[in-house]
Amino acid sequence: MPFDSPLTETAIPEEFGRIVDIAPIREGNQAIWLMVAESGDLFRMNASSGHWARVVSAPFIWEPDHEPWNGHALKHRLHVSHHGEFAAMVNDYGRYGQVIDLRSGAVTMTLDGGDYHPETVPFSFAFVELKGRVVAIHRTSWNRLDISDPSNGELLTSRGPTSYQHGEQR
Repeated sequence: MPFDSPLTETAIPEEFGRIVDIAPIREGNQAIWLMVAESGDLFRMNASSGHWARVVSAPFIWEPDHEPWNGHALKHRLHVSHHGEFAAMVNDYGRYGQVIDLRSGAVTMTLDGGDYHPETVPFSFAFVELKGRVVAIHRTSWNRLDISDPSNGELLTSRGPTSYQHGEQR
């Protein structure tokens, strides 16, 4: 199905610095974007009007011992909840990330995807609405996704270990 909408170009202000990722925010028919700069500054921009604001600064979690695998260099990735309440800054092909409450500027969760070959895959993360509530689905181990409350980091899928050794009960 073809788009029935004109393409509009909007210049990114020089004040933003180098943008490393961008994510849409749903707000009516407005073209609202959240952008993260190399510095960790998050900017909210209305591409239709050109109005923008620096929302918060949350430097990326660096992984100095990261070794690229098969050409997969560490890449900073931005995720935003549908209505722009929360943002996640994660390291694709890395282990760590964080969730920020964009209303308060507070880091509400520190993410750890585990140490079993995180350099081989993008960091699994998504914001979804579940029964009228925003939740974060995120990798907590190489073979495990959990659901947490992004406002306070509370784990909503508490469960025991999923591995077993020879002779242990499954």
